[in-house]
Amino acid sequence: MERRAALKAGEEDQVGLRRTGIDAIGDLPWGAHFAHLYEDRESLFAVLVPFFKTGLESNEFCVWIIADPIGVEDVKKAMRLAMPDFEYYLSKEQIEIIPHTEWYTKGMSFDAQTVLEGWVSKYIQGLARGCQGLRASGNTSWLNKEDWDAFIRYEREVDNVIGSYRMLALCSYSLDSCGAEELLDIVSTHRFALIKRRGRLEVIERSEKKLAEEVLLRANRVLERKVDERTSVLVALNDRLNEEAAAKTRLAETVEKLSLGASDGLDRIMAALPSLSELARKSDDERLKTSAEEIRAASESIACSLRQIRLLAPVRPA
Repeated sequence: MERRAALKAGEEDQVGLRRTGIDAIGDLPWGAHFAHLYEDRESLFAVLVPFFKTGLESNEFCVWIIADPIGVEDVKKAMRLAMPDFEYYLSKEQIEIIPHTEWYTKGMSFDAQTVLEGWVSKYIQGLARGCQGLRASGNTSWLNKEDWDAFIRYEREVDNVIGSYRMLALCSYSLDSCGAEELLDIVSTHRFALIKRRGRLEVIERSEKKLAEEVLLRANRVLERKVDERTSVLVALNDRLNEEAAAKTRLAETVEKLSLGASDGLDRIMAALPSLSELARKSDDERLKTSAEEIRAASESIACSLRQIRLLAPVRPA
């Protein structure tokens, strides 16, 4: 009976618009189910705090399912800053802040039917307290690849179900955890998605022809950034290899110069040795006839060559 009464109440009031508190989208009708692609906790709070503040002020029952990067106390602190009278709404239990482990994975694993029935139960609970409807949000940062397909099927069912109730549902997805395919899944299962571009929130409508282009463009930008980062690493590695190759070339040239210099010095010594050898075989009278200049020239040639070889040879420590 309770569920039928709630459904009837929902059917009677589906025309009026509800204030969302989010300037980028303005007012929405009951039954709206949309997504927010956030970058960090600041961008998450920037959307959800005014969303729930407006819901409380509009006498709606608010349910905020949280996950990393925020906790229960983080939410309370942010709401108190935005609403000086937040404690009043908290004390009369018009808002519930629930960790995802007590909602999406309460039975140790995700079960779509259990979660759907939970939303209807919260909706009925809110009506019983005199609220006009249910305003809800769930953070999906806990999702892993294994649960993704099941969760997207659940999102499609949510989109089909909440149109029968006085509900507003906002699903939060971490942009860093989403690739191109995930982004397409998100937008295709929600009325629209909010995303921050050039410092302001923009709306991606699933009915627009450019949907795929918008989503894939952002995914490509992320891919390009990663390619640029890897290219920088490869360029640095290539520069290092080029430096090592240049150093090896310089070493080979030095060795070649040393070899040529030593060879040239030895050639000079060998050229001078016959003259000195011949001089040694001469008699004293013949040696006296040899000019002093010839002897000095041969001796200096040998001495010069020896000095050149010593200069080319590596210096060894004593």
